[in-house]
Amino acid sequence: MIQYTFVDTGTEIYRILVETPDGAFVISHNEPNKILFMSNEALANATRIKPPALFEKNTKRVQKPTKAVAERMEVIRPLLEDEVYITSKKKRNEMASQLEKQYGVTKRTILSLFYKYLGLGTPSRGNGGSDDDKPRVSKYAKEFDYAIRKYYFNAKKNSLATTYSLMLGELFTKPDGSLMDKHPTKSHHFYYDNGYREMPEKQISREGLTHYQRNSRPKLGNQRLWAERIGATFQVDATIADIYLRDELTGAVMGRPTLYLAVDSLSGLITGIHITMDELGEEAVMALLWNIVRDKVAYCQEYGIDITPEQWPCFGAMPRTIVVDRGKEFASSRMDELCIKYGLTIQRLKPFRPDNKGMVEKTFDLLQSSYKSFLRGKGVIEPDAMERWAIQYSEQATLSLREYTEIVLNCVIYLNSARVLQNLPLTLADADPTPAGVWRWCEQTGNSDMLPVDIEEVRIRLLPRATGYITKYGLEYNKIRYFNSAYKRRFYEAGLNGKEKVTVAYDNDSVDCVYLYENDQFVRFDLALSSKDASGRDWDEIESSRKETKSKVNALKEEEKVAKIELQQKIKRIANKG
Repeated sequence: MIQYTFVDTGTEIYRILVETPDGAFVISHNEPNKILFMSNEALANATRIKPPALFEKNTKRVQKPTKAVAERMEVIRPLLEDEVYITSKKKRNEMASQLEKQYGVTKRTILSLFYKYLGLGTPSRGNGGSDDDKPRVSKYAKEFDYAIRKYYFNAKKNSLATTYSLMLGELFTKPDGSLMDKHPTKSHHFYYDNGYREMPEKQISREGLTHYQRNSRPKLGNQRLWAERIGATFQVDATIADIYLRDELTGAVMGRPTLYLAVDSLSGLITGIHITMDELGEEAVMALLWNIVRDKVAYCQEYGIDITPEQWPCFGAMPRTIVVDRGKEFASSRMDELCIKYGLTIQRLKPFRPDNKGMVEKTFDLLQSSYKSFLRGKGVIEPDAMERWAIQYSEQATLSLREYTEIVLNCVIYLNSARVLQNLPLTLADADPTPAGVWRWCEQTGNSDMLPVDIEEVRIRLLPRATGYITKYGLEYNKIRYFNSAYKRRFYEAGLNGKEKVTVAYDNDSVDCVYLYENDQFVRFDLALSSKDASGRDWDEIESSRKETKSKVNALKEEEKVAKIELQQKIKRIANKG
């Protein structure tokens, strides 16, 4: 029970609220603004006194309260029903937060009324001298409310002082433009006491709906509850990494790489990754999808990293839904083709709302923070990059794209297999609390929506495509000829009617074969005998070799001109002798 016992320490009067074996919880009668704990020793040195006259007077007034006092008592009543709100600051704050949402009164005001009631006997905004201590501006409540909503809640972001001036100019001036004798005094109390500061309308009108939804709207959900099964939703996005890289061969600064990620919404597993120096585009998205499907053990071995399938357990299947932003690289005919072929669904979000795919956004932060502290001075961009006299971080670049990719892959393996997840849903209580652990548990218990696919078929379908030609010499792409014996008749007809334009899928890493794409089917064509000298090369090598050959030819053409003139002169001299 809350007691009416008071003690006088000689310098201040305290009300004892709850006694314990070690002392008592008390509050000041002079300045009741917080609950304190007084030890038995301090209590022994204080004198117990009767309740002060002001306290008794206020207590009687509360028994027959005015409307204002009754409303305040109703707000703080839940705090008076259990002494735990006196002895536990945490519980007290939690209840005040609930009451704030319920009544639209700030948490600070609720606690202030609570403390005033405990120390003074009445939930007064003042010192208890009046039982109806409404703010001085309440007489003009309608006018203040009108002015706040018109002049303060708008995109011009007027200050409260400017709002007050505009209100006087509109509502409290005579026909000749002079100020009326009776007008409200300048005060911010009405704004703060009536909860306008906490209204969503304030931020929506001043900052915009997008800003409110991204930064201030109530966060009532859980990203992991987007889906109850792995593979139900992958969040996909791209970002420019905060690091500069150098070319491995020339040493020139290449710029900043683009990092693509796919993250499972339930487990938080990084299911796919692609790093490129090219700008955002459809081919980068296709490369990311291929990384989702492909064997991660073999992929890591390409960079000299040995892992087990359990450390990165996503391969051989597609997710049911991919959540993306409105980037054009995710809205293409090839993406539509994948959706039809594999039953994949693309969910596109509203622009400028990264919070809607917070799992992948947070993973970007985790990934880059895993290596940044170790790569300072090696091209990593610091927060002062845009400030005057900041270091030119591009000049510090030392890593190549391959080295950076190797670092990122090691970070991915750590985040997938060793990072401990907090606040997992109760449905995942039996899983190891790591992304890979949750993923494996879901696979073992049948909680998976992943769509099994043929890995080789997906690889071919995700290859880049270009225009080729059926000619009498075979299938020609990029000046290289290919052959398939089943197409001899078409080659013959092309010789009669001219070359036929077709779509070709090719592998950047190998010139040895290409695929003719027709009627949603891929037909393999191998190098023709006339192009066997290109075997074993990739397209970059072919292009480089062609440029080198062209350069040599251009240089020799100049020598040819000189030699031809010399030949002409020699022939003329011989002919003239005769």
